[in-house]
Amino acid sequence: MEIKKISDKFFEGGAIIEAKYKDQDLTSLNKKKIINIFEKKGVIIFRGFKIIPNKLTSFTDLFTYRYANDAARRTKMFKNKNIKSVDLGNAEMALHSEASFSPSWPEILWFCCIKAPKKSGFTTLSDGVQFYRKLSTKSKKFFLGKQILYNLVVPFKGDLDVKKYLKNRKKKELKEWILEVPGTFDTKINFKKGFVETKYMTFALSKTRNINQLAFCNHLQAVFGTDPQIIECSLLNGSKIPDLIYREIRKISDETKFSIKWKKNDLCMIDNQRFMHGRSKILEFEKREIINIQTLHANFGFGSSLRANYK
Repeated sequence: MEIKKISDKFFEGGAIIEAKYKDQDLTSLNKKKIINIFEKKGVIIFRGFKIIPNKLTSFTDLFTYRYANDAARRTKMFKNKNIKSVDLGNAEMALHSEASFSPSWPEILWFCCIKAPKKSGFTTLSDGVQFYRKLSTKSKKFFLGKQILYNLVVPFKGDLDVKKYLKNRKKKELKEWILEVPGTFDTKINFKKGFVETKYMTFALSKTRNINQLAFCNHLQAVFGTDPQIIECSLLNGSKIPDLIYREIRKISDETKFSIKWKKNDLCMIDNQRFMHGRSKILEFEKREIINIQTLHANFGFGSSLRANYK
């Protein structure tokens, strides 16, 4: 299996795996080798393989124990609830880790390019391991010791209007509830309107599959972007992240960001708890079509292939 580097901006460089022959099926690849590469590199681009978009889960199933319930605002594709469109619109999207603000944080994010853009609308990636290494000692200490608090209102009956709900809900409709995820508290459910309200505390840093590494991987730069369920974001004590630290984050984002120049039928497998992704602005004349799949829980142990090498 020939592996090419994606970018020097990534720790270990990422991996491009190209088909050996025309119409090679993805499922012909050795699963164990893919896991080894993925856990070490954090991102893989499969290029030149035969891709049938509506059957893509026949490959992602090989690595998935459970799929995530993706945001209701995204369109279901090919009558498959696990394959969705990406967010609509042409605006630039800041770097973020998908759903890292919520108790349901996917392990693996999959993007497949059906129609490739030529001059804009590139998917951007930043390796949280490299990002963390570039943080100043002061910022590292800040994020190691302080948790982020998200105030969330999440619809569970479809793509419901969060703002309208908050304006019209009645306290008597709320029932005490529990989400069995560490970090959640003050959770209530509104069966009538179809919403769960909860507070969720987490860190901006994450443990990676390599026991010797931490990653800066979170939603802080896109906190009030396309996710209306985020009502408020602050530090656990209610204060805000200092502007000086935000300026440092934006600077490092520019330094670590890499743009995927998509080719038709490219499939990208991303460690969502290590890498952040975003999107460059899409020019008005540009057309692109990308679908996404989210693996909530992988069917292989977290860091299993890396830790097998430790004695």
